[in-house]
Amino acid sequence: TYLASLTDNLPSNNQGMGRVNLERAFDNTPRALRDQLPADRFTGSGQVRVFRGSVQDTGRPFRVTVAWSDAPGSTAGNAYVNNIDMSVTIGGQTYTGNVFNQANSTTGGTADVRNNVESVFLPAGASGNFAVTVAATNIAQPADPLIAGPNQDFALVAYNSGALEACPQVALSPGSVPTGVVGGTVYPSTTFTAPGGTFTFNAGGNLPPGLTLSSAGVLSGTPTQRGVFNFSINASSPDGCVSGQAYTIEVIAPELVR
Repeated sequence: TYLASLTDNLPSNNQGMGRVNLERAFDNTPRALRDQLPADRFTGSGQVRVFRGSVQDTGRPFRVTVAWSDAPGSTAGNAYVNNIDMSVTIGGQTYTGNVFNQANSTTGGTADVRNNVESVFLPAGASGNFAVTVAATNIAQPADPLIAGPNQDFALVAYNSGALEACPQVALSPGSVPTGVVGGTVYPSTTFTAPGGTFTFNAGGNLPPGLTLSSAGVLSGTPTQRGVFNFSINASSPDGCVSGQAYTIEVIAPELVR
């Protein structure tokens, strides 16, 4: 087991994420923490939180970890319920959480669907600005039973990092997505915003047929199909901020309009 722990990839059955290095836990290296902040909470699948920071000391390792307390799972099958995925972009490379070549992160690979702790570990030498993307891949149940509806908080810590700046989140004006009517125009104008910068918008998921989203964040058009449609609105800025929120539109037949 000892020899395997020197050569296998983290996290492994031999050593998990590796032994806790208490010296590193209490050294004077700058670190940043966002611990279950309400502003970061996920309330639906497809939402994205992005944080920017910068490496402080090129002579020390750079590490980022996200952890969350999942909703109660099955005792007979897979125990995991909600799924969060993390990636870190630095130096033109993107590292997915829990994709390792032995003890250090490597590019490529696939997102971890099981573990509620994901890490990116880079050796000394990393430098410059970085972006951490935390994505709500699947938020199916309430992790906090005191909050109505599906939800999931998380804690994010970056070692050898300055303060983490949260990218602005997508918001909606006037406040809610109007019910659509087949053959009717979406009205009043539905505009999505991301305060604090210049953003380009795009829609993901299942936008109702007949509706389009402009790059400025304006949803318009004439719905052509009844149903309930779940989609996400994503925004990106030239300086690397990316944000997303999940939304739902119900489209009804004209005869149901009162």
